[in-house]
Amino acid sequence: MIEKHIKVLDDIRNGNINIDEFAYQEGTDSNGFLYDVNSLKRYRLLIAMQYSRKKSDEFFLKYLIDSELKMHRYAPFQGLYSSMNLNAYLLSQFSRPEYALIFLRVKQANFDTHCGFDLQYLLSAGIERTYDYINSLKNEDEDKLSFFELAGATKEECYFSEAEIEKWKACLDKLYPEEYKFEHIKEEIQLAIELEEYDILKEKVNQWSQSISTWTINQLHDASYYFKLLKDSHLQIWVNEQLVNHQNTEWDKASQLQTLAQLYNKHGFPIKAWEKINQAHQYMIQNQDWKQVGLGRFIIETTFEIIININNINDKTAVEAFELVSKEIRGVKNLHLSLLEKAVKAGQIMNNSKFVMEIEQILHEEQQIINQIFEQ
Repeated sequence: MIEKHIKVLDDIRNGNINIDEFAYQEGTDSNGFLYDVNSLKRYRLLIAMQYSRKKSDEFFLKYLIDSELKMHRYAPFQGLYSSMNLNAYLLSQFSRPEYALIFLRVKQANFDTHCGFDLQYLLSAGIERTYDYINSLKNEDEDKLSFFELAGATKEECYFSEAEIEKWKACLDKLYPEEYKFEHIKEEIQLAIELEEYDILKEKVNQWSQSISTWTINQLHDASYYFKLLKDSHLQIWVNEQLVNHQNTEWDKASQLQTLAQLYNKHGFPIKAWEKINQAHQYMIQNQDWKQVGLGRFIIETTFEIIININNINDKTAVEAFELVSKEIRGVKNLHLSLLEKAVKAGQIMNNSKFVMEIEQILHEEQQIINQIFEQ
């Protein structure tokens, strides 16, 4: 899994590939959000550096962390990504006190890095050496003031001891081993997920699943996640059918049935989806306030989705589903726009003009409220 990425790394080291190909490059995804086109390529390269370390990579690591900083600053949903943590760890191995300023910028990159990026990185070159370097900066330097605010005003007042820094380093060394070796196949699965190596992921998931004779609920949840990543609809449905049998409360059964209904409907089995969502409804109506909770609204929305998918006014299942949901939607509070739009579309399919007019009025009122909020 790693070998081909190490080969790319060696080509960079030998000058056959330009490191610029891994720099931050702004793109726009299908939803109109900005993203870094090269983020995955860069992470794969950093993983290769973890398992094939050379002192000469220091220049590349400094170059790459600049792109990581840009990605974290401009990411529309913020975040602290695994690539940044790995890049920072590998760079910290050179124990240069001046890198405290790089790690300071990582800490300041966004809200999530401010909260989640380890403060110990600022002192990873050693408390005394780092403070000596910071003290050599001009007194008016903003970085100097920011460092003192985060780490302590003097080396004597530092918020960490050398022993604490060494303990922290030891933990990171275990987290980022040099040797490419796994104790359990799930570690290989996780790495394949992170590197988006889906062919390898499929192979490893098959090995893992075939080794299980009696499934636990935790294993089923893991399998559900893996099969979703692999876009295997048949196995997604199978594992969620098993999960229904592992739920102990009516609420949990209804929630799992709703998830299962969405899967059936998404993959072209709306009749089966209605069977599951109807079962979920039967569990939920035992609770008088079921329609006012999120799961209740999800059940209503999924029912409309089933009707839309069937798209036939004469279909027995569509008629039955619409008869139920057109009654249940009444009196439900906090209906979001997407649900209301689906309700309108389902009403149009079933040729129920009265229902459509009622929902369109609610939709119009909700849209006006949202417009007023944005105009303020």
